[in-house]
Amino acid sequence: MIKYIPGNPNIFVQDMPGAGSAVAANFVHGVAAQNRLHPRLLQMGKKREQLIPDVPTLNELMDQYQTPAPARRLTNAVAGTAEFGAWPMMASPNTPADHVKTLRAAFTKAVNDPELLAEAKKKTMDVELITGEETEALAKEVVNQPAEIVARLKKLLGE
Repeated sequence: MIKYIPGNPNIFVQDMPGAGSAVAANFVHGVAAQNRLHPRLLQMGKKREQLIPDVPTLNELMDQYQTPAPARRLTNAVAGTAEFGAWPMMASPNTPADHVKTLRAAFTKAVNDPELLAEAKKKTMDVELITGEETEALAKEVVNQPAEIVARLKKLLGE
Protein backbone atom coordinates (compact mmCIF):
# COMPACT_ATOMS: atom_id res chain seq x y z
CA MET A 1 0.00 0.00 0.00
CA ILE A 2 2.82 2.44 0.78
CA LYS A 3 3.93 2.59 -2.85
CA TYR A 4 0.62 4.33 -3.61
CA ILE A 5 1.08 7.03 -0.96
CA PRO A 6 3.22 10.05 -1.90
CA GLY A 7 6.52 10.00 -0.03
CA ASN A 8 6.33 6.24 0.64
CA PRO A 9 5.79 6.64 4.40
CA ASN A 10 6.40 3.86 6.91
CA ILE A 11 3.23 2.16 8.11
CA PHE A 12 3.11 0.36 11.42
CA VAL A 13 0.31 -2.12 12.07
CA GLN A 14 -0.65 -3.06 15.59
CA ASP A 15 -3.71 -4.98 16.74
CA MET A 16 -5.17 -3.58 19.96
CA PRO A 17 -8.46 -3.82 21.84
CA GLY A 18 -10.50 -0.65 21.57
CA ALA A 19 -8.61 0.59 18.50
CA GLY A 20 -11.75 2.04 16.95
CA SER A 21 -11.94 4.73 19.59
CA ALA A 22 -9.92 7.22 21.58
CA VAL A 23 -7.62 4.35 22.58
CA ALA A 24 -6.08 4.34 19.09
CA ALA A 25 -5.83 8.13 18.90
CA ASN A 26 -4.17 8.23 22.31
CA PHE A 27 -1.72 5.54 21.19
CA VAL A 28 -0.81 7.39 17.96
CA HIS A 29 -0.39 10.64 19.87
CA GLY A 30 1.93 8.94 22.41
CA VAL A 31 4.09 7.27 19.75
CA ALA A 32 4.29 10.49 17.76
CA ALA A 33 5.37 12.50 20.80
CA GLN A 34 8.14 9.99 21.59
CA ASN A 35 9.41 10.16 18.01
CA ARG A 36 9.03 13.94 17.67
CA LEU A 37 6.41 13.52 14.98
CA HIS A 38 3.40 15.76 14.54
CA PRO A 39 0.40 13.65 13.61
CA ARG A 40 -2.59 15.43 12.17
CA LEU A 41 -5.46 14.09 14.20
CA LEU A 42 -9.03 15.25 14.46
CA GLN A 43 -12.06 13.91 16.24
CA MET A 44 -15.16 13.11 14.22
CA GLY A 45 -17.61 13.55 17.10
CA LYS A 46 -19.24 16.82 18.07
CA LYS A 47 -17.58 16.86 21.47
CA ARG A 48 -14.01 16.13 22.45
CA GLU A 49 -13.10 12.75 23.90
CA GLN A 50 -11.81 13.06 27.46
CA LEU A 51 -8.78 10.88 26.67
CA ILE A 52 -7.54 13.21 23.91
CA PRO A 53 -8.67 16.68 24.97
CA ASP A 54 -6.04 18.50 22.88
CA VAL A 55 -7.24 17.02 19.57
CA PRO A 56 -9.80 19.29 17.87
CA THR A 57 -13.12 18.09 16.54
CA LEU A 58 -14.07 18.37 12.89
CA ASN A 59 -16.80 20.87 13.85
CA GLU A 60 -14.27 23.04 15.69
CA LEU A 61 -12.07 23.09 12.60
CA MET A 62 -15.05 23.98 10.41
CA ASP A 63 -15.80 26.86 12.80
CA GLN A 64 -12.16 27.98 12.75
CA TYR A 65 -11.98 27.95 8.95
CA GLN A 66 -15.49 29.38 8.53
CA THR A 67 -16.79 26.48 6.47
CA PRO A 68 -19.87 27.53 4.45
CA ALA A 69 -23.22 26.05 5.54
CA PRO A 70 -23.67 23.71 2.52
CA ALA A 71 -20.21 22.18 2.98
CA ARG A 72 -20.83 21.86 6.72
CA ARG A 73 -24.14 20.03 6.10
CA LEU A 74 -22.47 17.70 3.62
CA THR A 75 -19.64 16.98 6.05
CA ASN A 76 -22.08 16.33 8.89
CA ALA A 77 -24.14 14.01 6.67
CA VAL A 78 -21.03 11.95 5.90
CA ALA A 79 -19.26 12.15 9.27
CA GLY A 80 -22.31 12.42 11.50
CA THR A 81 -22.55 8.67 11.92
CA ALA A 82 -19.45 8.82 14.15
CA GLU A 83 -21.76 10.16 16.84
CA PHE A 84 -23.74 6.92 16.92
CA GLY A 85 -20.98 5.22 18.89
CA ALA A 86 -19.53 1.76 18.36
CA TRP A 87 -22.66 -0.29 18.94
CA PRO A 88 -25.87 1.66 18.49
CA MET A 89 -29.07 -0.15 19.42
CA MET A 90 -31.87 0.21 16.92
CA ALA A 91 -35.38 -1.12 16.54
CA SER A 92 -37.40 -1.59 13.40
CA PRO A 93 -39.63 1.20 12.10
CA ASN A 94 -43.11 1.39 13.62
CA THR A 95 -42.02 -0.22 16.88
CA PRO A 96 -44.70 0.71 19.43
CA ALA A 97 -43.74 3.71 21.58
CA ASP A 98 -44.07 1.75 24.83
CA HIS A 99 -41.65 -0.90 23.50
CA VAL A 100 -39.16 1.81 22.50
CA LYS A 101 -39.44 3.34 25.97
CA THR A 102 -38.79 -0.08 27.58
CA LEU A 103 -35.80 -0.78 25.31
CA ARG A 104 -34.28 2.65 25.98
CA ALA A 105 -34.66 2.26 29.76
CA ALA A 106 -33.12 -1.23 29.67
CA PHE A 107 -30.20 -0.02 27.54
CA THR A 108 -29.54 2.90 29.90
CA LYS A 109 -29.53 0.55 32.89
CA ALA A 110 -27.24 -1.91 31.10
CA VAL A 111 -24.72 0.75 30.10
CA ASN A 112 -24.59 1.95 33.71
CA ASP A 113 -24.36 -1.56 35.19
CA PRO A 114 -21.26 -1.84 37.45
CA GLU A 115 -20.48 -5.38 36.20
CA LEU A 116 -20.59 -4.30 32.57
CA LEU A 117 -18.43 -1.27 33.30
CA ALA A 118 -15.89 -3.40 35.21
CA GLU A 119 -15.73 -5.91 32.34
CA ALA A 120 -15.32 -3.12 29.80
CA LYS A 121 -12.53 -1.58 31.88
CA LYS A 122 -10.68 -4.93 31.97
CA LYS A 123 -10.89 -5.03 28.17
CA THR A 124 -9.90 -1.35 27.84
CA MET A 125 -13.19 -0.58 26.14
CA ASP A 126 -14.81 2.84 26.29
CA VAL A 127 -18.42 2.86 27.45
CA GLU A 128 -20.46 6.00 27.00
CA LEU A 129 -24.22 6.25 27.02
CA ILE A 130 -25.71 7.83 23.94
CA THR A 131 -29.41 7.94 24.72
CA GLY A 132 -32.13 6.80 22.37
CA GLU A 133 -33.37 10.37 22.13
CA GLU A 134 -29.88 11.58 21.14
CA THR A 135 -29.52 8.77 18.58
CA GLU A 136 -32.95 9.51 17.11
CA ALA A 137 -32.18 13.23 16.80
CA LEU A 138 -28.82 12.48 15.18
CA ALA A 139 -30.39 10.06 12.70
CA LYS A 140 -32.86 12.75 11.67
CA GLU A 141 -30.05 15.31 11.35
CA VAL A 142 -27.95 12.99 9.16
CA VAL A 143 -30.82 11.76 6.97
CA ASN A 144 -32.93 14.89 6.53
CA GLN A 145 -30.85 16.84 4.03
CA PRO A 146 -31.89 19.34 1.35
CA ALA A 147 -31.90 18.14 -2.27
CA GLU A 148 -28.67 20.09 -2.97
CA ILE A 149 -26.79 18.18 -0.28
CA VAL A 150 -28.22 14.82 -1.39
CA ALA A 151 -27.09 15.56 -4.98
CA ARG A 152 -23.56 16.48 -3.81
CA LEU A 153 -23.42 13.35 -1.65
CA LYS A 154 -24.47 11.16 -4.57
CA LYS A 155 -21.76 12.74 -6.71
CA LEU A 156 -19.17 12.05 -4.02
CA LEU A 157 -20.31 8.43 -3.78
CA GLY A 158 -20.16 8.02 -7.55
CA GLU A 159 -23.88 7.57 -8.19
